[in-house]
Amino acid sequence: MYDDSAASYPAPAEVATPTVIRDESPRQGALFEGSALPPPPAPGGEIAPVDEELLPTRRGPQAVQAPGLWQQLLIKMGAAQAPPTETELEDSENERIVRQSTWTRAMSVAVVNPKGQSAKTPLTLLLAGALAEIRGGGVAAWEATEVPGDLSDIAEGTPPRGLTELIAAADTIQSAGTLAGYTAPQTSHAAVIGSVSGRNEMTPEEVRTVRDLLGTYYQIDVADTANNLQRPMLQEVLRGADAVVVPCVVNHKSVRGLQRALVAIERVTGLSDRTVLVVTHDGGPEDAEFSRHLTEQLTRRYRVRAMVEVPYDSAIRTDGELSYSALQLRTRHAIRHVARHVVEAFNDAPMTRYPNPESE
Repeated sequence: MYDDSAASYPAPAEVATPTVIRDESPRQGALFEGSALPPPPAPGGEIAPVDEELLPTRRGPQAVQAPGLWQQLLIKMGAAQAPPTETELEDSENERIVRQSTWTRAMSVAVVNPKGQSAKTPLTLLLAGALAEIRGGGVAAWEATEVPGDLSDIAEGTPPRGLTELIAAADTIQSAGTLAGYTAPQTSHAAVIGSVSGRNEMTPEEVRTVRDLLGTYYQIDVADTANNLQRPMLQEVLRGADAVVVPCVVNHKSVRGLQRALVAIERVTGLSDRTVLVVTHDGGPEDAEFSRHLTEQLTRRYRVRAMVEVPYDSAIRTDGELSYSALQLRTRHAIRHVARHVVEAFNDAPMTRYPNPESE
């Protein structure tokens, strides 16, 4: 038998203790000297202030330099891309504001002019389309009129249910999917709720019911309105509006309607400062002198947030379905400019929809 105890083994070599080399150089983000991490603050203790110079920063939009001669030549040859125009830069800023603005409650805008043929319904649909396209949905256009209007007739699609059916079934709506059954989805990602059947005259209580319902499932609602500013339901629409858009076509009749709308808006505290005027052209005959001075006179005479001029577009004039995507580029830019002013008005709206007791 082999006796292991008798075997002789060499003595183990002595293992050297490793030398710890401490890196004493300062590190990015360190708020102390040396390389050791600072001890955590004691419970209830104060946290050391952060050095703001070490915080990450964002670069703002860079100024666009005019192309040099060589770059101009490349642009003409198609070998380089032209820098954005002033209009494109402005449109990009409009889009940024519309997309990035957020609120702690749903927002509502009313499109108002008591005169017919003032482009209220088309503008309601197009404004909702611009907001929805930029924000990726979350916008509903609805018919806040005492009797059935034309919103459903010019919107895309032929939905089987609309505002009449929604009011009747309001107590049963408990999900976005259920509410969608009463809408007409648009290619812009907006939802339209118009009248597809007859209904009784809308009441102020029904206005609140519809608006509260839409506010539960949509971020923004755009209300098309009728022509009688004295009706209680239209006054309710204005009392609950966070912004107002007043369109007018370039003619004396439409401008008189604009004036009456602004008088009604002034009765709601603070709403004039959140009102946007929109001057449109419908392709009809216009008084050249009147048209030339209209925007200047409106700006000087009325205290409103902004005024935007929308050019003539045959897509708006054509009977039948109106799609936001069918607009000419310059018309889309103008509508997106309106959307920006509306969103900025939302940013200045009160924290609650009815901040004044008299509005209840």
